Amino acid sequence: MASLTLWDLYQEFKPAEYDGFKVVTMFTTEPGYLMTKKPVRNLDDLKGMKLRAAGTGVPVLEALGASPVGMSMPEVPEAVQTGLIEGTMTSREVLQDFKLAEQLKYVTDYPTVVVTFAAVMKQDAYDALPAPVQKVIDDLGREMALWTGNYHDNENVGGALKWSQDEQGLEIVGLDEGQEGIWDGKLAPMVDSWIKDTDAAGLPGQNFVDTLYELRDKNAAEAGS
Repeated sequence: MASLTLWDLYQEFKPAEYDGFKVVTMFTTEPGYLMTKKPVRNLDDLKGMKLRAAGTGVPVLEALGASPVGMSMPEVPEAVQTGLIEGTMTSREVLQDFKLAEQLKYVTDYPTVVVTFAAVMKQDAYDALPAPVQKVIDDLGREMALWTGNYHDNENVGGALKWSQDEQGLEIVGLDEGQEGIWDGKLAPMVDSWIKDTDAAGLPGQNFVDTLYELRDKNAAEAGS
């Protein structure tokens, strides 16, 4: 439901950064997960572990006590093989796409951050289209967000997980009892800090987060999940 929530958030706030563009749709990856050489079930397991991360994944790993290492995804298989890193945190299609399941045998069942995408066109190009064509584009926005999110989660990631488990012996491990609340507590200050900084800049930080949770719950309820 993250893709639908992102699309609905855009409709609600219409950030100025997209002025001059027609946003056709928006979507996300699935959340990032820890994929590691050895199982991670608690903060002690994770402490000091060298893991590839990018963007917002870096402060997440730092908050949880890991040691994030920046590199591009194509570098990851060799970095794992040589021992430069002990795993990665990203969406799980890479287990098959980069054959990482051949070396990383454990996924910790704790979703973290998503990566967002926007499909856009120049506003003047959109304005030059006939009205019926504009309506088709307008009507496709939410449908495309839903389709893309479902494709990524069910076809792309789902297929990669099945291959990894069936062919490579991948294990999905849960956190130890009580650890989920501890991990959530480690990450909560990041949200609080973002809200404070955004509000201080004159932007609706708290309103944005409140609306995000409302839309997430609404979309989840409508999907029956």
